[in-house]
Amino acid sequence: MPKPKNIADGFEIEIIHEIEIDGQEISWSERQLIVRSFAIQKTAEKHLRERIQKTVDALEKLKVPRRGKKKAHFTL
Repeated sequence: MPKPKNIADGFEIEIIHEIEIDGQEISWSERQLIVRSFAIQKTAEKHLRERIQKTVDALEKLKVPRRGKKKAHFTL
């Protein structure tokens, strides 16, 4: 039998809700499961690193001196 493989990380939180309707107090608990897929995390991290690299490259290009058009001055 193959060994089980972890594909996600997660935890559970419990939230207590309370409300008053027509003078009667009603309360209930809600379980929320927070799950993070390792595959989605890896993809998101890859895209973030690509965006960071594009930004770094764009900032490096700003350091290169170049000729440009002179800015036009407008008066109103």
